[in-house]
Amino acid sequence: MRHPNGRNRSGGQHDRGEPSAAGNLVVFPSGAPLPVARTVSFRAGRTQASSTVVSLDVAGEIDVWSSSATHLVVDVTGYFR
Repeated sequence: MRHPNGRNRSGGQHDRGEPSAAGNLVVFPSGAPLPVARTVSFRAGRTQASSTVVSLDVAGEIDVWSSSATHLVVDVTGYFR
């Protein structure tokens, strides 16, 4: 996911649908090591939405990691410096 140059934070919502198992979702700057802290936890089979603000990498990108298979939609609601 990429944002306009000069922005270093992004706000948005991520929706998880039908996770195969309980797990964790982590949103973090692209290319950075996977953080130990999770962004959100989820339960198996439950559709759920959460909001977060995340730092961006120098190119304005983020990575998303999930500990179990799930459908994921990320809606960016804003970005700022």
